[in-house]
Amino acid sequence: MVATGKLGKQDWLDEGMRVLAGAGHPALRPEKMARSLGVSRGSFYWHFRDVADFHAALLARCEDQIVDRPYRDAERTSAAGTSEMLGALIDIAFGQPPVLDRALFNWAPTSELAAAAVERIGRRRIELLKTGLEATGLEAGTASKRAAVLYWTYLGRCLAPGFDPGSGVVGELRGIFLGDG
Repeated sequence: MVATGKLGKQDWLDEGMRVLAGAGHPALRPEKMARSLGVSRGSFYWHFRDVADFHAALLARCEDQIVDRPYRDAERTSAAGTSEMLGALIDIAFGQPPVLDRALFNWAPTSELAAAAVERIGRRRIELLKTGLEATGLEAGTASKRAAVLYWTYLGRCLAPGFDPGSGVVGELRGIFLGDG
């Protein structure tokens, strides 16, 4: 990507997302990204205090992309807090490539910031799933356990290279968790 006009903070974050998904966290270096964007490294420091500041902003962007955006998309397709919404969330989550999840899990052992983001993302996902399962009529304790199992199933899919769950597996998940497979 070559910059045209003034490069903004979002352009750097877009490049960071592309680099993280493609080459992983070791490639998140200002000088390398600046070359790719066709700008000086000083542009990076105009928008971010330091690399840690960039990483924090990038991790927040990842969280939005892999937690908040799928949830918003599921809400748009069905009424909030319903089993239909939970079904849509399952379809969306298992239908997207897991490259960012893999990249974050690979980054977490080397960065406290990334590890905290992975932990926060996991807690948020389980809470959203629990809320969705409670909307199907499950008691809170059962919903909590099933949310954890559903999330762990998702993580297994993300962390198993080359595994494509296919619609049959997603249908089974819907059947197990929603009774509508």
